[in-house]
Amino acid sequence: MVKQIITHLAACFALAAGVAVLGNVAQAASPDIVKTCFGCHGDKGVSENKDIPSIAGMSAFYIEGELTAYQKGERTCSKNAAGNMCEISKKLTPDEVKAASAYFETQHFSAGEQAFDSQKAAKGKGIFQVECEKCHSAGGSSPSDDAGILAGQWLPYLENTIKDFRGGKRPYADQMKPKLEALTPEQIDSLLNYFASEGAKK
Repeated sequence: MVKQIITHLAACFALAAGVAVLGNVAQAASPDIVKTCFGCHGDKGVSENKDIPSIAGMSAFYIEGELTAYQKGERTCSKNAAGNMCEISKKLTPDEVKAASAYFETQHFSAGEQAFDSQKAAKGKGIFQVECEKCHSAGGSSPSDDAGILAGQWLPYLENTIKDFRGGKRPYADQMKPKLEALTPEQIDSLLNYFASEGAKK
């Protein structure tokens, strides 16, 4: 019995230490680093620009992977009035990438308010359950699957992302490629409406 108690306490202390480390990493992101991100992705990572994703609440693993892809030139540089993702990412050290990613993971994702067609959304749900749910859990709303957040994300951004995937401008998972390429424009439209409808539930 005593041994079990000791083991349980050790596990609790280890968990607490892990949480503390994560908190320290998130706090390590300097204001200047995250404010640079605010310029495009909105205050605390909640975007008001429909062509730019909200990154608040996404997993640190996912954000770090995207930043690293920009640094390595694996992603086509996206440019707008606020800056160039390749130029911005290349200025970050590995520690700064980790710290910024950890910071945005701790922020609250806020779904964009946008109209959707309920009939298309219903069709999109069926497509999602067959083609997407294995990797994008909880209707595309869970950050824990390390696959980004789709539910409530701006539809123009998602539409452009799909075009980039299919056009070879952005790398994506091998298992996703045949599924995405097989979808018709109508099916993609239904999926987008489904993600908007899931965001409306938040």
